Amino acid sequence: MFQFRKAALAGLVVLAGVVSCSVPMNGRASPASAPPAAPRATHGSKVDTLADVQVGDCLEFLDRGPADVEVGTIACTQPAAVYEVAVKLPSPGAKCPSDRYDTYQQTGRDEFTLCLMLNAKPGDCFVGLLAGATGPERTDCAKADDVVTTVIPDRADEHACRPGTELPLAYPVPAPGRTVCVGRQQSG
Repeated sequence: MFQFRKAALAGLVVLAGVVSCSVPMNGRASPASAPPAAPRATHGSKVDTLADVQVGDCLEFLDRGPADVEVGTIACTQPAAVYEVAVKLPSPGAKCPSDRYDTYQQTGRDEFTLCLMLNAKPGDCFVGLLAGATGPERTDCAKADDVVTTVIPDRADEHACRPGTELPLAYPVPAPGRTVCVGRQQSG
């Protein structure tokens, strides 16, 4: 599962509602070295810092460089809304309710861990979901590796997915839970 971390606030860059940090491939974050020359498009992001994020908010990736990942919030109905915040924990070392959640961890003045669940509906297609270095991206199904086959909105049970499902995701929190069944895209 994808995990990204936010480093100490000393090097934090906030521009137009975007939080920037450098994320080396080993998963440890370091502060961004300098703000970009001009503000980047925010694709609808509307929170000044991720410390303001609440359970039920959705996140989008604004920049996916190998050493820099920027995220912001966006309406959950938007195609760029890849993750929904399921749990917000008060420390960066806190553990999510299960290993099926992806995590965002921030240290510094505003320390927290976000437990993230895939924001998807049946038929949504992704690249980088099962093995992505910079996180999943919703895409056209003709270009996708993975497809969401089933979403059960009121039950967290991996066994509810069809046998052989490559990635059954059971999210027990928030109650009553959610199950997302992801399979490999069939090449045609």
